[in-house]
Amino acid sequence: MCDLIVCCAIPKNEKESLKLYTTLHSIEDIKFNNKYILFDGAPDKASAEQKEFYTSLKEVFVKNSHDFPVKVIEYKTNLYYKSMLEKFIRDNFDELNDNLFIIQDDVQLGKIDLDTVLKDKEENKDCKILYFGENRPKAAHWFQVISQDPRFVKTHGWSERVYIITKKDLKNIFDFLKSFRRGGKNGKFIEYYYQNAMSRKSWTKMDESSKLDYWAIWGCFEYKGVFHRHLVMKR
Repeated sequence: MCDLIVCCAIPKNEKESLKLYTTLHSIEDIKFNNKYILFDGAPDKASAEQKEFYTSLKEVFVKNSHDFPVKVIEYKTNLYYKSMLEKFIRDNFDELNDNLFIIQDDVQLGKIDLDTVLKDKEENKDCKILYFGENRPKAAHWFQVISQDPRFVKTHGWSERVYIITKKDLKNIFDFLKSFRRGGKNGKFIEYYYQNAMSRKSWTKMDESSKLDYWAIWGCFEYKGVFHRHLVMKR
């Protein structure tokens, strides 16, 4: 079994908020054990009117969520993706299923057989993060292919828009990232830590064995044949 976690940023307008329904529609036929939607809090700089608007959008979703029953988690402070997800995982670790299916609210997922994917992931003992990419060429500065087989592409770098990971592996990654200075994109997102590592001059000077040691912390693979479409909301 697998729990669903949908991570929602603050929408800037009603049109953006409707994209959440597109995300949910793309996964509505997948059987999950538990379903959670995390709503981030309003930015500190937001006016009272803006905060009221954000709250109203969430209330509209909750009111109309009978077609997609979920447990809604609302945060009062503006945490951004990484901190919001980390807080949720640490606060609810024991209650969560071992496998987590995590998706952002501006992603439309293609057809997927979750049982098959989970079985394939379990058979790949090196896999910690199993992500679903876009059906287009990879950006070289973001993804570096290490190797591939009929089911998986082993990569330096990954996409956190939609992926499967165990709660233990995700907690271990959060523990690893504690040693890094927060700030900029690092403070908001997880995938940037890997991307930033690859962008440093020191990366080009590392031997392949050292790079693989770093990769082993993340254990990231792209799953072949299942793709997502980014609905392009600015975070």
